[in-house]
Amino acid sequence: LKENIDKKTIDAGEALTYNIEINGRGNLDDIPELKILVPNATIYDNKATKEFDMIDGKYGGIYKKSFSIVANENFRIPSVVIKYFDIKENRVKELKTKEYTIEVKKKIQKDSQLYKQQSSTQGSVKEIVKVINASTNEKLLYFFLDVCFLY
Repeated sequence: LKENIDKKTIDAGEALTYNIEINGRGNLDDIPELKILVPNATIYDNKATKEFDMIDGKYGGIYKKSFSIVANENFRIPSVVIKYFDIKENRVKELKTKEYTIEVKKKIQKDSQLYKQQSSTQGSVKEIVKVINASTNEKLLYFFLDVCFLY
């Protein structure tokens, strides 16, 4: 059992990738679709991929699962427990992943103001253009809403 994360510190609204891989001999078809629960975070999980083979007459392979986690505050990725039957010891055993604590840096809202001066016959007019940075989640939401309303 192997697991990894691509970073331990992220910006608010940024995605973190968490991967789990199980490699061994036995029936990997019996492994259920793994899920994780992280309060106050959005989790996007890809369907697990399973590769099977025979080595020395023993069935086995590799099970891979990937999660993308987006949060706006610090969070903890809990340990994932996988139970399996060890035929050599004739008993059920457990494999556990590590638990990770992730720090989320709060984004400082940087509202920029651009000033554009125009001259007219009456005098000068001052126009203020306000630039607001949107998070990735907000950009995705606006994109999908635009697509929905266009059709």
